[in-house]
Amino acid sequence: MDNKLALRKSDRTIKSGDVAYIKLKEVSNLLNSARRWGLLDIVKGKYLTTFIKRSKLKKAERVSIDAEKALKEFSYNLTELSEFMDIKIDISTSYVFLDYFLDNPIVDILVQGQINNNRKKIDAALRDVQKDIDRLKKEKIKIMKYL
Repeated sequence: MDNKLALRKSDRTIKSGDVAYIKLKEVSNLLNSARRWGLLDIVKGKYLTTFIKRSKLKKAERVSIDAEKALKEFSYNLTELSEFMDIKIDISTSYVFLDYFLDNPIVDILVQGQINNNRKKIDAALRDVQKDIDRLKKEKIKIMKYL
């Protein structure tokens, strides 16, 4: 491959990785906020804390769709990294109903478990994306030496 072409492809891939990382970070921040509201909901839960927690989770779901698109583009640019394709936020709809209408510590703890599981997925994806971006930047430096 031509070094200039390799450099352009490397730049494009790094940029798509940066976008994916930013979107994942936003999802992570929203899940962390939902987790904090969830803990408050367990301890002193009222309708308002449930509503705020749910709104954070809904926004995390919406942003996760953008993150998934960004990861797909990054994965396309890094064809060998197909494991980035499965990063959806999964919040059971039955828990949504229970969380609002049977607002009690048991349901709140179940929802909190889902939040924590999703945070772990996002954190793992963040680490993987950052590792690949770092690797690409090192390869880009090597390519630039040959120009």
